[in-house]
Amino acid sequence: MPNPFFLRLEERVGLCQTVRTAQRLGLAHRDGTPLREYETFTLGINEADTVTVAATYATLAAHGLRCAPRAVKEVREGSGRVLHALGARCEQVLDAAVADAVTGLLRTGGLGRPTLTGLTVGGRRYDTVDGATIPGPIWRASMAEALRGMPKSRFPEPDEARFGGCRLACPQ
Repeated sequence: MPNPFFLRLEERVGLCQTVRTAQRLGLAHRDGTPLREYETFTLGINEADTVTVAATYATLAAHGLRCAPRAVKEVREGSGRVLHALGARCEQVLDAAVADAVTGLLRTGGLGRPTLTGLTVGGRRYDTVDGATIPGPIWRASMAEALRGMPKSRFPEPDEARFGGCRLACPQ
């Protein structure tokens, strides 16, 4: 559902506004060149590195608060005492309710990627490969490990009074 929905939404709000919003969220082309601005922008035509993509999605999950990615958040000495803390650089780049509505759409719909057919991976033959066969379990295992020990939290539900009409305005 997300691909046709976001293509129609881009058509309604305009390509320029769509690209500018993506840039505010932190999306950038992997080689530093300007984002390619074509009608298929929302299909992911721009190559971006994984940190940039993760930070862009994190901005949506953080209610529109964009924090620049950082590899180091503090330096400690051997005893554990913090010698230097590096503060996060964050900025509210999207209305929280809008970010929550987008997160809700991404959470409820598939990623809309094409299914691969006739693939052999690790000696096992797959008639079809989609997000639920090979990539999904890998992602799930990776995220489970990354989140081990972290408190559980839930994404807020989108404000249906404000955004519930989007699905009707942009039928599939």
